[in-house]
Amino acid sequence: MLIEKPWGTHDFLPGEAAQKKQMEDTLLDVFARWGYQLVETPSFELDASIPEGPQRGERRFQFFDDRGRLLVLRPEWTFSIARLAATSLREKPLPLRLCYNGPVFNAEQGAGRDAVFHQVGVELLGSAAPEGDAEVLALASDALRAVHLETVRLVVGHTRFLDGLTADLEEPQAQALREALVRRDLVGYQAVAATLPASAADRNLLQRLPTLRGDATFLQQLQDSVQGRAARHALQELLEVATSAHAATQGFPFLFDLSLLRHPAYYTGLIFEGYVPGVAFPIVGGGRYDKLLDHYGRPAAATGFAIGVERLMDAGAVREAPAKPIYLWYGIGEEREAWRLAERLRQRGQRVVCGKEPPAAPECYTAVRRMAEMLQQERTQH
Repeated sequence: MLIEKPWGTHDFLPGEAAQKKQMEDTLLDVFARWGYQLVETPSFELDASIPEGPQRGERRFQFFDDRGRLLVLRPEWTFSIARLAATSLREKPLPLRLCYNGPVFNAEQGAGRDAVFHQVGVELLGSAAPEGDAEVLALASDALRAVHLETVRLVVGHTRFLDGLTADLEEPQAQALREALVRRDLVGYQAVAATLPASAADRNLLQRLPTLRGDATFLQQLQDSVQGRAARHALQELLEVATSAHAATQGFPFLFDLSLLRHPAYYTGLIFEGYVPGVAFPIVGGGRYDKLLDHYGRPAAATGFAIGVERLMDAGAVREAPAKPIYLWYGIGEEREAWRLAERLRQRGQRVVCGKEPPAAPECYTAVRRMAEMLQQERTQH
């Protein structure tokens, strides 16, 4: 009998599962304080509801229903939220502030991606840049602070900066540059950039792109060397977001990286990721996707982010340790009194386990007579 767990899945053991839930509850509480409302969607969607093209993302788990329709396990939350906004929430006025919590399924084998992983995130639908971008950046920093992850650095970029630099190139050449940056294949990127049929100035800027990173001052200094209208507009948007987000996040550390790109390909503006020393993959990622809702029949500007719960745990995010249980053990004839005391303690919010014998390796235990004496002393003191 094969009893091992499926590839790419994870068992959360006692204690670990409680810590995971507590972390998710903490993040959702932060989102609620910012006015985001929790929604739930099915774990699978109609394949036809997901837009065609590169924005579909990784290979997916698929199956057929009894009507012959192709279904897909949720490959990411953004598609489900966009479908929800265009159907059940269609009559609700914009902007919509929605948050979610649940598993995502990915059939693509590769480093850093499990077949099943959990995300907690937000979508802000109907708010145009830069105000919406600044809000989600500030919210992401607030959420990470809530789980005491102080070492994270948010890296911010803009998809239209590279689009502006490659506007005069053939699409295969521009696509080769984008794919190399998504993979962080800098050697491959430089090999493509060095052979581009562009002016010396444009080629030099493209070759320097992987090194174009810094703070808001760096963005201001770079403006004079960028000629393309789309690229200059992207820089201006980043500067506006930097001003708003810096005030809202109380100095949370940002690094602007103009070579940053994210997959899938539906992003249309500001994008960002969050990294922690010692964790090779981003623990949070998101950005602006102003064209995706067109597919669902409710055009609207949109932005959001998702936090990987397992990656938060790998990064050492702090959870409050659950209270240790009281092991209440009793002898012959003490059963009734033991269960009565246990009920009183549970009503006070304490965790209680009853048994006839004390545990072999107790963390906190007491005999029923001793517990009765303790409660009597409390009543006397009050």
